[in-house]
Amino acid sequence: MRQRILVPLDGSKVAEEAISFLQVFFAPQKSDVHLLTVLFDINQLESFVQFPVLNAELQEAGKAALQQQEQFTRAYLDMVAWGLEDAGYRVETHIAFGHPEASIVHIALALDAHLLLMTSHGQGKNVQWRYGSVARRVLDACACPTLIVPVRDKLLKLEGSSHEEMAT
Repeated sequence: MRQRILVPLDGSKVAEEAISFLQVFFAPQKSDVHLLTVLFDINQLESFVQFPVLNAELQEAGKAALQQQEQFTRAYLDMVAWGLEDAGYRVETHIAFGHPEASIVHIALALDAHLLLMTSHGQGKNVQWRYGSVARRVLDACACPTLIVPVRDKLLKLEGSSHEEMAT
């Protein structure tokens, strides 16, 4: 029987470590891989607050930005999928809109995933802070087995420095 493995990706090198782990520990002929990216829909902003915050012009700009973000995300997921398909995996890609942890849990349930395989951006040494907030919430809510891949400290430092460079 083939395993359905859900791998959430956010476009970061840290998240992509789950792909490297997958290729080492899960055989292509026994695994169906589902790649997921969750996007925030700016048009859902008003559902979080008690008053309208977006005028018609901003709503149109939000829709255009979301379409562009969805196109970039589709291209990113396709690129990752092609690499896995070249290695012999069967791959499907998914884009969801909303809160990452709720969307990940919902898609895992909808797919009847056998395994959720993800990394964490959490960098603390304390057990309570070992996992990032999304990973911790997913662990608490997901019904399927969940594997959080440890990320090398060197990669976390590299990713942190690239974010700092972009901010300056």
